[in-house]
Amino acid sequence: MRQLSPLERQGKTNLGLCPSGQDNRICTFAGQTAFRGLEVAGEFGEVAEALKKYLRGTRGIKGSTADLQDVANEMADAIIALDLLADQMGIDLGAAVTRKFNATSQKYGLETRLPADD
Repeated sequence: MRQLSPLERQGKTNLGLCPSGQDNRICTFAGQTAFRGLEVAGEFGEVAEALKKYLRGTRGIKGSTADLQDVANEMADAIIALDLLADQMGIDLGAAVTRKFNATSQKYGLETRLPADD
C-alpha cells in the first residue's frame, strides 16, 4: 500500500518555489529538484556542525557547544529535507532504504533485515 508523501500528509501540492511573477525557468522540475538537493546538503552540514559542537562539549574544548537534543534535531531536519527531495523525485524513500539495507546485509552475510512493505 502506497504511503502518503510528506506534502500529501501536509495537504500541500505546491512547494512554494514558484512565486507569482518569478522567472518560470527556476520553477521547472530540475530547478525544484536542485533546490531540494541543496537544501539536503545544507541540512546535513548542520548535522556535522551540531556534532562538532557536541564533541567539543564532551571534550571540554572552549567554544560554543551543543547537546544531544541539538544533534537529534539537526538529524531530524536532514531526514525531513531528504524525504522532501525523494518525494519531489517520485522516490519512496522508505522502500529504497529497506532495499539497500537488505541488499547490503545479504552481500556481507549479515542476518539483520528490515521488513519490506508489501
